[in-house]
Amino acid sequence: MWVHNAECCGVDVKTSPLPVAGAKRSDKVNEIYKSNPKHTLGQTGNRPNAGIEPKNSFELFENSFQSGNKRYSIDSDGNIHQFANSNDGTWHWAGRTGKDQPESQRLNSSNIPNNVFGKLGTTYNKVKRK
Repeated sequence: MWVHNAECCGVDVKTSPLPVAGAKRSDKVNEIYKSNPKHTLGQTGNRPNAGIEPKNSFELFENSFQSGNKRYSIDSDGNIHQFANSNDGTWHWAGRTGKDQPESQRLNSSNIPNNVFGKLGTTYNKVKRK
């Protein structure tokens, strides 16, 4: 549970540290998105090898497409983001490529289906170099 002193720092205590605290429907992809706390520092289940969910995860989700049992999108830096089905009717952010994060948290580009690179307008080699 997230607790904050209401008298301190001008922080809105009603604001969750999760990028998307409650289930939120995307009309663009006709799916429901919800942050998984394990991908937010200091939250239940967070561990060193869990990538950190970006604040714009819902926007990325809205621009995602499904390939197999995952969804994928690309950010402005050329990193590919993966979303997984939570098996409760929602999807959650589940990692991204990019060498700017610890290797243990990085989505391995070899595990991304080949058709995803073309649909996102990039190549395996471009993503591997980032």
